[in-house]
Amino acid sequence: MRSSIGVTLFLNGSLIGSIAAISRGEPRQFNDEEYALLSGIADQAALAIHNARLHEEIQQSNAELEQRVARRTHELQAANQRLRSEIRERAGRRSGRPVKPDCG
Repeated sequence: MRSSIGVTLFLNGSLIGSIAAISRGEPRQFNDEEYALLSGIADQAALAIHNARLHEEIQQSNAELEQRVARRTHELQAANQRLRSEIRERAGRRSGRPVKPDCG
């Protein structure tokens, strides 16, 4: 390695990493334009990391919500089935006829 330049990656004011450029040729000074370019790349990388984290959080929240909905749906279906059975039993007692079990 002959020359290098590095910039830090910040996300919401917190340091999350760094990015570096290395010159393998003759030792040299990096200019302001090169520094600005690398800083811009670092800003974009930090934004991409932020977006990836948000995406992961959303995916996890969606999975948890789907599980909660599935559990609640199952609970409601079971409660609905119990209520149907109870209604049939009461209707059968009033009419004096036998009650058929619910098949669906």
